[in-house]
Amino acid sequence: MKTIHRTAILIIPVILIEFCCIHAQETDQHPKNIYDSNQYYGPPENESEIMGGIGGGLGVPYGVIGSNFSIGNKLATLDMGMGIIPFTDGLCFSIGGSFHFLNRYSGVRPKVSAFYSNAVAVLLSLEEGTFKSLYDEKFAGSAAYIGVDIRMSKTSNWCLDLNLGMVFPTVGFDEIEARWEEAKNDLSNQGYILEDELKNLNSPKISVGLRYSFGRSLIFKGVGQ
Repeated sequence: MKTIHRTAILIIPVILIEFCCIHAQETDQHPKNIYDSNQYYGPPENESEIMGGIGGGLGVPYGVIGSNFSIGNKLATLDMGMGIIPFTDGLCFSIGGSFHFLNRYSGVRPKVSAFYSNAVAVLLSLEEGTFKSLYDEKFAGSAAYIGVDIRMSKTSNWCLDLNLGMVFPTVGFDEIEARWEEAKNDLSNQGYILEDELKNLNSPKISVGLRYSFGRSLIFKGVGQ
């Protein structure tokens, strides 16, 4: 009998680091630099009302492992992700939206997000010592997160995207477990042994990404009192 190293994973990463906002400003015209109370930074002349971003990362917002594009206004954005799951065929996609609680020029922006994806959960088994996939199955569903965007520096358009949330497969967790047991039996008949059980299917999932934002640039405006 062959023994395989079972990697049965529920993939939908999403992380939260909820920060209190530091000196967040209430207007878009002349936000005060949150990093130095004596200096003022503001948007360039004729800054577009449209904002968005593009980046790469892990989790449902990024198509499991892939990229994400967003576009919207000062607080709300439409988000689209596309990526892959290693050792499986086909693309993973997600579509959803995010609402931010602070204006686009804030250095720290708490948010809530929701997505629909064709791969909120994935079962995957690899043959021991190889990258050969013996069994894989994707499960569509929805996901909801709380998270935060953190600007990398006071004038940088790059931000760290961190989220924590839950996934809700359309078939339910009990059905996913039943599919896994069925796959174990099928592979056992082929001479393979699956030793582990599925665990923590409905536990919180993490996601992290690095994004470049447009429509939220800050430039030096002067020294305050």
